[in-house]
Amino acid sequence: MGDRHRKSKRAEAWIKDKNPLRKKTKPGQTVDTPQQHDGPNLSWSDNLAAQYSIPAPPPPHSMRQPCDADGNYTGPEYFFDEKTRALQRRMSENQASGHRDFSNTSSTVVQVEAFYNDTDENDELQQPSHAMVPWRPFVTNPDPLDDQTQINANPPDDAERAQQLSQIETYLLGTKQRNVELAGPESESAVNAIMRILAYYEQRSLSWKDPQKELATTAGRRTENVKALDELRATNTTLLDNNKKLVAENKRVEESHFRLENKIMGMDAEIKRQKATIDYDAQEYNKQIAQLKFQNSQLESSHTARLRNNDNAKQAEIDAIKRMHEELLRKTKNDAASARYEAQQRQDSDRKAIEELKGRIEGVNRDWRRSYDAWMVEKRDMQHQLKIATSTADTRVQENDEKWERKVYNERKDREDQVKSLQCEVTRLNKIIDDEKSNKEAALRSQERKLKEQHQEETVELRTVIEDFKVASSRREHFKGLTDSEMAAHYKRLANNIEDVSRMEWDFSKEQKWPLTESRMREHSNNTRKLKQQIIQHTLWSLLFEHIFRSPFCIMGGDVRKLDAEFAEIYSSGASSFHWPEVSVDIERSRFETAKAFLDAIESSAGVSPAKQTIDESITTTIDESITTTMNAICGALVDVAKVQTRDRKGLEGVVRFAVKIWLESCSQRYRLIVVLPEVHRHILTPGFVENGGLRLVVRPDVKRYGDSHGKDLMRGESLAGWKGLSETYSADYQ
Repeated sequence: MGDRHRKSKRAEAWIKDKNPLRKKTKPGQTVDTPQQHDGPNLSWSDNLAAQYSIPAPPPPHSMRQPCDADGNYTGPEYFFDEKTRALQRRMSENQASGHRDFSNTSSTVVQVEAFYNDTDENDELQQPSHAMVPWRPFVTNPDPLDDQTQINANPPDDAERAQQLSQIETYLLGTKQRNVELAGPESESAVNAIMRILAYYEQRSLSWKDPQKELATTAGRRTENVKALDELRATNTTLLDNNKKLVAENKRVEESHFRLENKIMGMDAEIKRQKATIDYDAQEYNKQIAQLKFQNSQLESSHTARLRNNDNAKQAEIDAIKRMHEELLRKTKNDAASARYEAQQRQDSDRKAIEELKGRIEGVNRDWRRSYDAWMVEKRDMQHQLKIATSTADTRVQENDEKWERKVYNERKDREDQVKSLQCEVTRLNKIIDDEKSNKEAALRSQERKLKEQHQEETVELRTVIEDFKVASSRREHFKGLTDSEMAAHYKRLANNIEDVSRMEWDFSKEQKWPLTESRMREHSNNTRKLKQQIIQHTLWSLLFEHIFRSPFCIMGGDVRKLDAEFAEIYSSGASSFHWPEVSVDIERSRFETAKAFLDAIESSAGVSPAKQTIDESITTTIDESITTTMNAICGALVDVAKVQTRDRKGLEGVVRFAVKIWLESCSQRYRLIVVLPEVHRHILTPGFVENGGLRLVVRPDVKRYGDSHGKDLMRGESLAGWKGLSETYSADYQ
């Protein structure tokens, strides 16, 4: 279509180049113009327009019917052409169909229809493009007009002449714009442009005077015109065929549009039904949210009680530490008090000695005063005696007086020296007491600081000893602790293995034994294959929970059945999965010790003692029996709905063995792991299964961890990090 379109374009371009208005005439022949008048010769502009076949101006709007320039009706054979701005003769039936007519040499217009814009989706919307192809008459002797040629026309009035001059100027400007070779200076007037174009035309028309050359040129142009018309006719035929095809395609599109409208109406109804289902689910979800909020409030209350108990325990421990500190402080204070008491006793004894010395000094002073008083009495007596005695006795009295004065002086001096020595002794004793008191207080403060430092060092040493004891205990027990990420990786691998084996094909011959028929499954979900796979996954997790994950001891068999019964009695099925039961220490220790022994027996290698080998064989036999029991339960549930082949049995056995291994690893840890599986539709593949309005399938159960790696805080539980449970709920009114 692209080549034909380009050829039609080239044909139209060739037709434009071969302007029919540039028609030549024979010598002495008058120019056939649409405007003919009787009268004198025209002016030079009218002659120029007639000589070069410049079209006359169009008639008024009321004369746009087939009329000539005077308004005379010309009949149905002519019509006014808007492109050429002149009357044209209508085509015959052969010419309208695209056939060439050589019956005469008159100027004939052949109409060709061509469709453009082929990129449209509907060709009925396209409008045909009419290419007016004029036919030139054969002129054997084309000669230029003779200068004496006269054009008979009625003289036009001034208005018509002005209109004709305006049309000539407009046509001249349009010709200069379309033809680059005719363009002149921008400031050139219309008269100069006409003179220059006439000179250019005379120069180019010199070659037309050769008849043979003109004939060869006309024959070549005729051949090109014939080829172009053939190409246009072929293009028209192809476009008509394509138009028919596009009409048929449009009809098919309309039919498809009608079907789409019907489908949209059905989808609107489906959306309404789904909206009703969503509203119902929203109500159910609101009920579940209210229930969960109630459970959350209960959990918050229980959590608050646990926090209160923990706070009380911590407060009791703090009180014990305070009492111990107070006892130590009281002992220190008692020691300090005893030291102060001893110092006080010594101070009292020193004070008593000082008082005794002071008493002795006072006694000496009293004796001295008594002696002095006696001496004074004796002196007075002696003075009296002296007064009475004779002068002979004055000398002896004077001598005695001097004697006693010397004696008193010496005695006083001795007493003063003794008092000074006693005062120095008292000062020295007071200084000794103060120094000893300061030393005792410094010693007491130093002793108190040393006792506090010793207490801190002993506390750190005790903590170090406890940690070393824990490490030594773990090393002695050869305990291998697993992190949350490692345990989550084990359970993810188990979930992937279960997903792989759950892709087994269901047996349609056993559809009567299916829990849900194929049509019923379609009511729940459009993807019945995925629903079947999830039913098998749910069944496998339920049976693994019943035979393995239900308790730490249910898979161990033999002598540990008693422990399993005790554990099941404490942790019944009605208990909340958010609270671990209050298991005794013996049962808790037997849990990870027995699980570790079973795990070591499974992973034991060659080179062990015969007794150990016998125990390992017994444990392996017990594990194999539990695995066989679990396999029988799984195969018995799956054989009624699916085709359980040999490779499926191998895959199921691998799943069971891996589940046993990771459960033994989980039970051998100091912390506790619980696989949480809801009670809803747990035994979906059993014969007694009854659907109660919907399905809830467990694709991956929840796993919760209680306590830390040292077996502490066993009442504090949280979801296993790195693992997330997944459940799918299907409503009965899906469609």
